[in-house]
Amino acid sequence: MEYDNHIDEINFDEYFEKLFAVWRECKRILKSGGRICVNVQPLHSAYIPTHHIISNQLLKLGLLFKCEILWDKHNYNAKYTAWGSWKSPSMPYCKTTWEFIEVFCKDTQKKVGDKENIDITGDEFKKWTTIKWDIMPETRMKEFEHPAMFPEEIPYRLIKLLSYKGDIVLDPFNGAGTTTLVARKLGRKYIGIDISEKYCNIGENRIKEYERQSRLPSFLEPIAINKNGGIKIKV
Repeated sequence: MEYDNHIDEINFDEYFEKLFAVWRECKRILKSGGRICVNVQPLHSAYIPTHHIISNQLLKLGLLFKCEILWDKHNYNAKYTAWGSWKSPSMPYCKTTWEFIEVFCKDTQKKVGDKENIDITGDEFKKWTTIKWDIMPETRMKEFEHPAMFPEEIPYRLIKLLSYKGDIVLDPFNGAGTTTLVARKLGRKYIGIDISEKYCNIGENRIKEYERQSRLPSFLEPIAINKNGGIKIKV
């Protein structure tokens, strides 16, 4: 995939090795009881069970499995006409209309926090703990010139369901800044890391525009949106 000025043409072994290095650093800085959420698109065209491999990597690091969320994208990929062996059992191509979100914890399933910093409602809790989420994909990728974005609703649900107000949210593949924008909106501190300075700037500008439109004080300053810093891997 071409990504700003970077082209990620590497074999799968190297791809998963780089991912494992990222997960190792995420685990290192994650607090006890903290959660890690990984959005994974299955690669059935390459016959690689990506979400299983990534889950095994996280288990290998000693993280605890919490759940696997199914993000149903409303038949988004069904419009494509790659059928494999058309009308034949020879080699049919199986399409997917969903992505996975793998959720793991560090040390313990329970996260300690103050009740006054809970912002999820009862209706949201009941709906989101049923772990098939019907959410349309992002439609503004051209606007932000980014090849792979998820909609704000994905981090919105994960952040409210799995964290308290004032917690730190980190995205090591922050891209155009959707995660950090939603973290800001929800009263969390945030760290966004990306290999592309262009997308780091876009992420910062999205937060500034939100604050300008909402006329809120910038009392929740970002810890960092790193430009080519921290974890320098984009895969």
